[in-house]
Order: sequence, then C-alpha cells, then structure tokens
Amino acid sequence: MGQQLLADVRREIGGEGKVAGWQEKHMGSRGGYVAIRAAAKTYQTTMGGKRYAVGYVTNAIENGHRVRTPAVRGAKGYRSRAEKAAVPGRWFYQTVRQRLDGLDDREVEALMELIQTGLEGNL
Repeated sequence: MGQQLLADVRREIGGEGKVAGWQEKHMGSRGGYVAIRAAAKTYQTTMGGKRYAVGYVTNAIENGHRVRTPAVRGAKGYRSRAEKAAVPGRWFYQTVRQRLDGLDDREVEALMELIQTGLEGNL
C-alpha cells in the first residue's frame, strides 16, 4: 500500500524530478501505519550556498508560500522578478488523502484483503 501511495504522490507532483525523488515511504513503529513524506536528513543547497531541509521545501510547494519583496528598492536599473505576492499550493498530499477518503466499500474490502495477504506473507 505504501508503494502505491508513493506512486500516487509522485504522480500528483508531476514526474520524476527533484521534488518527486525526495518523497519516501515511512512505516510507523511496528508497522502500525504508512506515511509518505519528504526524506529525512536530506538537504537542498541553493546557488547562494544556503541549505534547506527538503521537507521545508516540499511543505512550501504543498501549501504555497509568500514571495519576499526585494531588499533593494529604487536602485537604478533594478527590477524584481517577483510577479505575484504569493505562490499557490499544489496540494499533492491532500489530493491523495482525499482520494483515500473517497474509497467506496468494495475498494475498502479489496484493500483490506491486500493488507491481510501481505501480513500473512502471501504476496
């Protein structure tokens, strides 16, 4: 089930790029749950040398973020590249979560059988 969720999240992100590659499956203690999240202890370094945890970057893409106004205003010939005050969120985690919430009874039964088969070691 975790592999399917991971594939769904990557599909929502759109392809096999950097952000999709940062996502990983996380099993809860004693296999109590499965979650898809950004890889732990993984960092992205900007061209300016600043390091960001990939979870921080993924969160900004998921939920959207404000665009900082330029520090240098009125400098001769300076034009900010910012076109919007904020970047809207992509909501890839939320979309996959809503799809799971919308499963009908037959799909839930099939999922439970798959889980039971996996627990019995028959996969």
